[in-house]
Amino acid sequence: DHLEQRIADWIGVLPTNLTVTAGSSEALEMVFEAYVDEGTNVLVLSPSYSLYEVFAAKCGARLIGFPFDSSLNVDVKSLIDAIVREQPRLIVLANPNQPTGTLLCSVELGKIANAALDAGAILLIDEAYWLFTPESALNLITDYPNVIVTRTFSKALGLAGLRLGYCAGPAERIAEVEKFRGVT
Repeated sequence: DHLEQRIADWIGVLPTNLTVTAGSSEALEMVFEAYVDEGTNVLVLSPSYSLYEVFAAKCGARLIGFPFDSSLNVDVKSLIDAIVREQPRLIVLANPNQPTGTLLCSVELGKIANAALDAGAILLIDEAYWLFTPESALNLITDYPNVIVTRTFSKALGLAGLRLGYCAGPAERIAEVEKFRGVT
């Protein structure tokens, strides 16, 4: 509880908007387990973090890759069209993306969050590299009931061996995600 309080204070959220995890990979897996079922669609940028594919397969989901343009940018309008067309249950965006380094700004993420909300989808923003960027999507968790942000201490803070991460979102979402702690 003390650690959650300290992290919540550091990032400017209430402790009820946060759950501490064994690295961000546990946070990601918990979100997949909470919201993805057999046969549901999961929309991800392609290429992106390879564990998304593993977690989707583990849940029996259909992974839909959304391509970057030739300059490694995301056509947000086309992504929103894909959300409407595919009706995913979960949309996963690494921001900044790896391996491309593509960064979506908060205005673009707000548009995507709104489209996801209209489609009944959860928007999971993986901010493993957030400390290397000029802005964060964390503010979206107060404006959108469907946005969850995951982070790790292993990248910019160099604590990979500690396996410490967290998941932030609306309190209701965090309570749902916590139900899947340790599920294999």
